[in-house]
Amino acid sequence: MTESSISSALTAWYRNRFGGGWGWLEEPEVRVFRRDYARYEIEFTQMYDALDRFAFEDLEVLSRVFGTKNINFGDDVSVPGCETCDYYSRYGFSVMVRDATKVDLGVLD
Repeated sequence: MTESSISSALTAWYRNRFGGGWGWLEEPEVRVFRRDYARYEIEFTQMYDALDRFAFEDLEVLSRVFGTKNINFGDDVSVPGCETCDYYSRYGFSVMVRDATKVDLGVLD
């Protein structure tokens, strides 16, 4: 399973979980980085404004997706945009997944 396919599935889940109402620019984005065989870093970001961290039940969903309970919040994410207008800046947080035993995107349905 590719980082891109995991990112797409988690982005759709996150957007559905927290409703809508975002403009097309401000829609939340999820990016997954596989750090090694059983370790992932997941960034939850949004243009212009930081996202709220999610709840325990959302961590439980990630636990079922990756087959591990070793999940912790990582660093805040801050990606600067245009110097004059801040276009394409992104802010949010990261989640670290360790000891992953699987990737089961079916639990997101």
